[in-house]
Amino acid sequence: MKRNAIIIGAAGRDFHNFNTFFRKNKDYRVVAFTPSDAIR
Repeated sequence: MKRNAIIIGAAGRDFHNFNTFFRKNKDYRVVAFTPSDAIR
């Protein structure tokens, strides 16, 4: 069963690390992403 993931507040290198992990991991599905400058 896939788990839904929301990546909040990541940009640049953080986004790259999350993207690399989740893209290759079939146990997760990224359903939303917010860049760091959107949260203030």
